[in-house]
Amino acid sequence: MIMLYYIFFFFFFGMVYFILGIYFLYNQNSMFIEWNLFMINSMEVNMLVLLDMISLLFIVLFLLISSMIFLYSSEYMIGDNFIDRFVYLMIMFIISMIMMILSPNLFTILLGWDGLGLISYCLIIYYQNYKSLKSGMLTILMNRLGDLSLVISIGLMVYIGSWNFIFYYDLSVMLFLMVIFSGMSKSAQLPLSSWLPAAMAAPTPVSSLVHSSTLVTAGIYLLIRFNLSLYNYYFMNILMILSLLTMFFFGMSANYEYDLKKIIAFSTLSQLGMMLMLLCMGMDMLSFFHLLVHALFKSLLFMCVGMIIHSMMDSQDIRFMGSLVKFFPMLMMIFNISSLSLCGIPYMSGFYSKDLMLESSLMMDFNLVILIVFYLSIGLTISYSMRLVNYSFVSYFKFNSLYNISENKLVNISLFFLMVMSVISGSMLWWLMFSSISLVYLSLFLKLLVIIILFIGFNLGYFIMNNIYLLEIKCDLNKKLMYGSMWFYTYLSLFMINKFFFMNFKMNFFFEKGWLEYLISMNLNYLFKSYFLSQLIFMNKYMMLIKMLIYLVLLYIILF
Repeated sequence: MIMLYYIFFFFFFGMVYFILGIYFLYNQNSMFIEWNLFMINSMEVNMLVLLDMISLLFIVLFLLISSMIFLYSSEYMIGDNFIDRFVYLMIMFIISMIMMILSPNLFTILLGWDGLGLISYCLIIYYQNYKSLKSGMLTILMNRLGDLSLVISIGLMVYIGSWNFIFYYDLSVMLFLMVIFSGMSKSAQLPLSSWLPAAMAAPTPVSSLVHSSTLVTAGIYLLIRFNLSLYNYYFMNILMILSLLTMFFFGMSANYEYDLKKIIAFSTLSQLGMMLMLLCMGMDMLSFFHLLVHALFKSLLFMCVGMIIHSMMDSQDIRFMGSLVKFFPMLMMIFNISSLSLCGIPYMSGFYSKDLMLESSLMMDFNLVILIVFYLSIGLTISYSMRLVNYSFVSYFKFNSLYNISENKLVNISLFFLMVMSVISGSMLWWLMFSSISLVYLSLFLKLLVIIILFIGFNLGYFIMNNIYLLEIKCDLNKKLMYGSMWFYTYLSLFMINKFFFMNFKMNFFFEKGWLEYLISMNLNYLFKSYFLSQLIFMNKYMMLIKMLIYLVLLYIILF
């Protein structure tokens, strides 16, 4: 019953914020609400809330997705022993996310930012097994690096006299480097990417809300807020190359992966690289637009995947899945619609952002290699989406001969609502955010290049599925392992973390519990014991002298 209360609460406030966002967008204004908490050494500490089109639209979609995921969790998590803990953790995550979205102040952003990381760790280790603990430790250590750089940026802003970064234009290069590193760690860009596939050990509602649509986009949102000052520095080119490599590497890895949740995680990483690349190109509003529509269809895709895994007795191997439309037709229809939206099929929500970004990239002055890799990464997105659809929809059912697979009506309500939003949100947000027409002048071949890439991606995904044994003959084991394991990056990152923990264990064993214990702790204990023993002996001797004097005085009084 309490779950239904939270569903209504988040949905109602989502509608309220939507009306407020339409009002702000229509009048082209924004509102600052500021509380001066205290001042120390000419440094003002304020609580600042910014209400504008960007923050309100993000909160609207975030609350709507949260309400549908609570409705989904009411059936998915039924019978769980710790359902109250799950609900409270999700509510704390939503509060931290809202605090991070509404604040243009680095100090209050840190409160929400740190809350996101800690609550995400608690949600990843929710099942309390060794795999969840290992994934949670990897996640929190990677995010701690971003938290540290955000703390350093807060320290660097002290000399300005305020943490309200939105009021300043020309800030130091070191400050923006720290902010960019924070955003890269939270949005899982290539040097810090291994934690997101590992975070799939969390329950599926957590993956749908936290690790697909909100937590990973928090870093992109922070960089969008800093966007006016980021373009002045040459290191944006380096950031563009890193985001492009993120798109390509994880698009390639998703085509060789058989774990269903990891394929969606690699897809999320590829789309995050696309958002960051759009931001580096100078198309910040288009990056934010793709962030919103991606949050809708990717959370829907995770929810569909969770029901498939739940129905197939927690099996995540796509090779066992086939002809699932016979068992849950409604679910597979929604799953295919979300996959087609991810591909950018015309008039789906993903089409409105991907079509404009591909055509706008051809109008800019970029290297030919960057454009080729960018278009190839888009083709890989379509390829792994079609491979996933083929394995789950077209191929034969290869699971157990005895099974019980059925749909859930309450879950289908939440899925259907997000499916409608995934279809209409692209055109609706397009007309809300881009009121002016942008001219893109291209030749006929370049105009048709988007459709050509779409067609090539479809055929590539179909070829990979139907000729996988031919590819396995021509590829040795090392190549398949490289493509399917994030180009060995997972093993390298885990190797470094394991080496760090092993070194920490050795230092703890040899120093704290070894020579330091012998030389310092035991000797200090011996010295303190010797000192107090000597004091005690001295005090005992002194008390004996006093007692003797008292006895002598009493004896003198009695006798005389």
